[in-house]
Amino acid sequence: MKNSTVWLQSFLMFFLYLSQPALTQWSHDSSANNSISSGSGNQEKPSIVSDGSGGAIMAWQDTRGGTGYYDIYSQRISATGVAEWTVGGIPITTASNSQMGTFCASDGAGGAIIAWYDFRDGIEQYDIYAQR
Repeated sequence: MKNSTVWLQSFLMFFLYLSQPALTQWSHDSSANNSISSGSGNQEKPSIVSDGSGGAIMAWQDTRGGTGYYDIYSQRISATGVAEWTVGGIPITTASNSQMGTFCASDGAGGAIIAWYDFRDGIEQYDIYAQR
């Protein structure tokens, strides 16, 4: 009788564990929201695209380098709201002078193509760059 009670308790605990709702990182508090990058400097002008799996890839211009120039950073967010890359995002470009005006498009394979205009050849001339 004791073994069947232990087995029944174990079964019930397992069933309760499986029936719990999945915990997510998405904030439901409109005053808190989800922070993507809140480091030093300014993070501005984000662009975002679906990753095709319920999550998203975003890019933005960022002055965290302390030079006053903008660089481009990116972050992938899962469908549950979890940041999947380095906290604060990964650098897409940190070339000299400023890189600005991000635009994201799906690559059709769960990733993104990020484009921006770039002043690495001088502030008198900008060029368009992209990275997958």
